Amino acid sequence: MIPMNPKSAWALSWFALILNGLGVIATALSAQFVFSVLAAILALIPTVFARKRAQSFGVAVLLVSLALVLTGYPKYERDPYMQRARTKSGNVSAPPPATQGERK
Repeated sequence: MIPMNPKSAWALSWFALILNGLGVIATALSAQFVFSVLAAILALIPTVFARKRAQSFGVAVLLVSLALVLTGYPKYERDPYMQRARTKSGNVSAPPPATQGERK
């Protein structure tokens, strides 16, 4: 396996950490979950391909990301917008167009 450039590994790890921070700050539950998942994916790359300190930092960021994903998923499932999207069918009819006499 070819090792990763250390600067790239550090950059990916820091970017994943920033995404975790954005996920913590975000108010929408779906945004928190998406940021955490993206951060976990980005932190996985240096964890696998980097060496020494960059790899250990990637592991630490990956563990933080996974913790945020695992704690955020139940909240994401209970999100009222997600529940509403599941209960609504795809064939919601639009209101009929107004005729000229009904327009104000």
